[in-house]
Amino acid sequence: MSDTSWSRRRLAHLGLAVLGCAALSFAIFRPLRAAAAEKGPIRIGFLTVKTGALAAGGRQMEEGLALYLDAAGAAATCGFSGHR
Repeated sequence: MSDTSWSRRRLAHLGLAVLGCAALSFAIFRPLRAAAAEKGPIRIGFLTVKTGALAAGGRQMEEGLALYLDAAGAAATCGFSGHR
């Protein structure tokens, strides 16, 4: 049988947990808002496997991205070079 009553201690722990989550989210997302306000190019990362047993799949992903960017006409504007 589980205890479903809300004691003062349980409510205090819940309140502290909520405040902690709010403070953590403020600390994380506040710099992101400041970074979003900056003007300039948006850089997007692309992670692939370059070595090992999965390297062939990584090369295929890079080639697929390059084909997409060529088809979309974005290769010149985004500066995709396949390595960085």
